[in-house]
Order: sequence, then structure tokens, then C-alpha cells
Amino acid sequence: MSGLTRLSGRLLARLVQGNSPIVRSVASDHTVKVLLEDHSLKVPSFGGSLWVSSNCGVNVQPGDHPNMDKAFVKIFGSSKDLRDKIDVDVKQEGHKLSVSGNITGAAHADDATCDVEVPIVHNVTVVASGEASVSCRDMVESNFCHITSDAGDVSVHRLKTANLIIQTEDGDVFCNGAIQGSISIVTGDGDVTSDKRFIGPTLDITTDSGDIKVASCYAEQSKFSTNRGNLFLRNIHNESYVAVYEEGDVTMQGLDGSTNVFIKKGNLDIHVSHVTSESVVHVEEGDINLKLTDTFPLKVCITANEIELAENFEQYGTVVRKEDNYAHYLGTIQPDQFSPTCQIMAENGRVTVESQDWAASMGFKMPGGVSIPPDLNLKNKQA
Repeated sequence: MSGLTRLSGRLLARLVQGNSPIVRSVASDHTVKVLLEDHSLKVPSFGGSLWVSSNCGVNVQPGDHPNMDKAFVKIFGSSKDLRDKIDVDVKQEGHKLSVSGNITGAAHADDATCDVEVPIVHNVTVVASGEASVSCRDMVESNFCHITSDAGDVSVHRLKTANLIIQTEDGDVFCNGAIQGSISIVTGDGDVTSDKRFIGPTLDITTDSGDIKVASCYAEQSKFSTNRGNLFLRNIHNESYVAVYEEGDVTMQGLDGSTNVFIKKGNLDIHVSHVTSESVVHVEEGDINLKLTDTFPLKVCITANEIELAENFEQYGTVVRKEDNYAHYLGTIQPDQFSPTCQIMAENGRVTVESQDWAASMGFKMPGGVSIPPDLNLKNKQA
């Protein structure tokens, strides 16, 4: 089951009705609304750290205390009967606030949630076990945010931190709004979905069999890799690396920068808007659909079993079959200017070259801004 189809029931969302806080359960439709425990602590305004270990849902967000020196921990349950089934330990030692929540007996992970509010600049570490999910939102200017889960989903919303690390075994990862920092996301069978943009020096997203769907990436260096997942990458800027080590299909739309793509087995649909330095695309077994614009200077070198050219690209070069029994194409767009080289290789497949204008290559609607496809629009999924 894909992460997007599970989205509506599994994201931890906090709503407000009147003066009563209501927390939606992580993995079901019932409402977790009974306040079981309430803690208030004095914490450092700057340099503080939050450490949470829990097997029930966790929600972390900044508090609105004017002096930024208060933390609030609230435990909500689906009924008062859970009070004796939840073991909670909250303590402040120096700059470290520790919260431990353990739900016992026949209770399920989504029967209770742990809400934590800390100063907006607090460092955050959350370890969720079992099916417990995690939501972390609106934390800024911290040194790190580390989130680990087993089968629970992880949702991050508008985070700005020096280092963001997210790890799950089976849980999906949802990135809502702009996410900024040096970012590492690793999942096993979980999907990774972003509906806005990644910003920062590095981005590294790795899955075993989960899919990766990214709306926009402005990281200086980015890497997207999987063993058996599919990749859908839009608006990829600067330097990128894409790898499918076993089998999976890749779609890249709006490439602006340089890239290195390797696919062991699978098809590639790549829309190139602007290549700024040497790029290499290598598919061992599968077809490549290459969409190019001739707005910028570029050398295109293609090797494949068969090459099909759009009519307007015939003016830049011709397809020839050489002694190695491969078809070869070398085309130079705007030959009077310096141009980087894009090498395309399909060892056992066909390369189709199509023409498109620059706006289409970047995913723009004319007029207007960036078009977000329905499967990436998390707001629609949560409605």
C-alpha cells in the first residue's frame, strides 16, 4: 500500500475546537481527546534539547510562551481507562528535557498521544517504537532534529535546522512545507513524499523498496537512491545523483544543473531544462524518454540500441550505427558557445528524444507558478 493512500488516517494532526485541545489519532479515525497527564517545566531559552522515547504517537511543536523558557508535556488518551495503562516519565536535567511514554496491555499505539511544546530553537530527538508515529513542526534555528520510528509514519512540517535525520523501517515520511538544512532520510519499505521544497547544503534520501516523490529540491548536492522503489522527482536544481540499484522506474522533470543517473533495470523519463556541467545518464536495461529544450547550449551524446529523434534535433546531429552495433548520436546545440556535455547510455533499450519549451521543462503553467501534481498535494490528501 502506498504512503499517499494511507495519508489521511495516519498523520498526527492537532486541531482546536473552542478551548479544548483535540488530537487526531495517528493510525485510526477515532479522536484522542481525554487529557490524562499535564506537565509544565522551566527550560533554557537557548541551547536546550528534547529527548522523547515512546511507543504511542508523538507530536512536537514550539510553544508560544513569550520568554521561551517553558515546556509543556500533555498526554491524551481515547478514554480515562488508559490512565493506568500509560507509564510516563518527564524530567528536566540541565539543558536536557527527557520524556518517556510507554503504553502497556492491550492498548494500541494510536490510543494515546504525547504532545510536547518546547522553545522554537530546541534540539529534538524522538525515538518511536512499534507503530507509533511522529509529527514535528515549525522548529527553527536548532542544531539538529533526529527522528526514528519502526512502523509508524513520520511527518515534518516547515523545519529549519542544521541537521535533519529521519529513519524508519516501514513507516512513510511526509515532508510538508519548506524543509531546510543538511537532510538525511532513510526508510526500508516506507515511501518518502515532499509537497514543497528542500533547501540547504545536502539532501540524501534512501529507501529499500519505498517510493520517493519530491516536488522541488534546491539543495546544493542531492542524492536519491533506492533498491526497488520508483522515483518521481520534480524541479531538481544544482548537483544531483540518482540511483536504482535493482529495479524501478524514474521520472525527473525540470532538471536544472548537473546530474548522474544510474538505473540497473527500469525506464527513465527525464525532462531537461538546463545542464550547467557534465552529466551522465546510464540505464543498463530499460528505455529512456529524453525531453530537451534548445534554449541553452549543450552537447548531447547518446548511445543505445535504437534512437528516435524529434525533427528539430536532426539539425544538430545525425544518428549513425557503428561497428559496436549501437546507434550513436552527437548533437551540439548552439555550437558557437561553450556547452557542457550530457552523455546518455541505454545498454539494452531505446532512447527517444523529444522537444519541449523551457517553461514546460520546469513544470510551469503559463501563466502562473509551479504546478503540483495531485499525488504530491498533501493538502488535498488531508482534506
